[in-house]
Amino acid sequence: MAETVAIAIQRGGVGKSFVTYALATDAAARGEPVLIVDLDPQVSLSEMLGIQTTKTEETFDTLLTRAASAKEVQPIEPLVISENLCVLPGSIDMAVTEGYLASLRFGRETCVRRALLPYQEHFRWIFIDCSPSLGILTVNALSAVRKLVVPIGTDFVSVRALRKFLSFAYEAVKQELNPELELVGILPNKVDIRRSEDTSCLEEIQREYQDKFHIFPAARNLSGYSRAAAQRVPIRSDKDLDVQWLDAIWDRLQGGDHGTRAAK
Repeated sequence: MAETVAIAIQRGGVGKSFVTYALATDAAARGEPVLIVDLDPQVSLSEMLGIQTTKTEETFDTLLTRAASAKEVQPIEPLVISENLCVLPGSIDMAVTEGYLASLRFGRETCVRRALLPYQEHFRWIFIDCSPSLGILTVNALSAVRKLVVPIGTDFVSVRALRKFLSFAYEAVKQELNPELELVGILPNKVDIRRSEDTSCLEEIQREYQDKFHIFPAARNLSGYSRAAAQRVPIRSDKDLDVQWLDAIWDRLQGGDHGTRAAK
C-alpha cells in the first residue's frame, strides 16, 4: 500500500507545489514508484511538470466526479513523467468540481480517498499538492492521507494563515474525519535571513509551535531550486544546493540514514 502525503496550507505562494515536486522526484530518483496528484485549480504543479492541462483529456477532477457519483471508481491512466514518476494532472475545471462536491449531502469529504483507492497498490508514495484554501478540496485531501507536511512563508500573513489552517483544517479533520492523520512537520520556506521580517517570523514559529509540532530546517530562497524544477530534475542534481530540509522531511516520513535517501 502506498504511503499518502498531503502538502497543504491555505496560503498561496509558499512553495507547496515545489515541495511536492522535490519530494516526488527525489523518491522516484531512488527507484520508488511515485504518483503525484494535482488537487489545485491553479495547476501550478502540472505546469511545472510540462503538462498542457488544456489539452489533457482526463484530469483528476474527472476522477473526483466519478468518485462522487459511483460506488466503484473507474480509474484514469496517470501520465508518465519519467521512470517511477506518474501524475494525475489538475485542471482549472477543478474549481467547478469543488462547487459540485460542496453541494453533495453525503460523502463529500471522502471523494479523494475513494478516487485514490485503485492506485494504492501500484505506488510506494502518493503526494497530493493541495489547493491554497480551507475548502472542500483541502478537507478531502486531509481525509485521504496519513501524513501532512505544511510549508509556510516567513511573513506575518503566512503565520496568521498557519494558525487558521491548524485549527480549521488539520485539527478539525483529525478529530472528525481522519484520526490517523499526522502532521509530520512545518517547513519554513523561501526564507531570506537578510530580511528582519523573515527572522522575526522564524522566531515566532519556533516559539509558538516547537512544543506542539516538528519544525523543519528552513529552506532558503535560492534560485537553484527553481532551476532544478525548470529542468525537471531532482534538486539533488545540483550538488551546491542545501537539501538539509529535504532530508529532514524524509526522516519524519520514513526514518533512516540520510545516505540511503540520496538519488542513485
